[in-house]
Amino acid sequence: MPIGAIPARRDAHPDSARAESGGSGAWIDRACSLGATLTLGALVLVAVGYPAAHAVSSIVRWLGAGNRVGAVDAAMIGLGPARLLLLSIGYAALIGVLATGAAWPVAWAARGWDLLAPAARRRRTAMLAVPLLLPSYLAYAGWGLIRAPRTLIGDWINRWPDVSLLAGQIIAILGLALWV
Repeated sequence: MPIGAIPARRDAHPDSARAESGGSGAWIDRACSLGATLTLGALVLVAVGYPAAHAVSSIVRWLGAGNRVGAVDAAMIGLGPARLLLLSIGYAALIGVLATGAAWPVAWAARGWDLLAPAARRRRTAMLAVPLLLPSYLAYAGWGLIRAPRTLIGDWINRWPDVSLLAGQIIAILGLALWV
């Protein structure tokens, strides 16, 4: 290589040249990648596929029972399983969007952090990570205390049962969004 020439990117990692050339260890790399992919696929199938199949089978059984409310568990309060499934998916999506929206500004402020940055920027970025050291349920518990009985807000909310139920749902959604 001539003096002053920039080395190729594959020189940065000693195994990359071997894998690109199809050398002796290339098949091991491919086998490990295939094994990791199959393991991840099996994990997703167990964690997502089984509950989804159970939900679909319960919907089919419920529809096969003639849509009788008596066939549904008492905890469902007369709602059909399809509606409950859609509500659950909607709540999970809402929590995910809120958690992403809350994390986005912090991630944007922390981008490009490195040890060579000025000390003030490193301290500011470290302060952004301080909430990660707090218990994850702290926001939910704190908001629960705010609406507790015998507090100003709690007594005001508890005057109306529907408002109290709505406040509980809002606190649960926001608490889970911050928990994530």
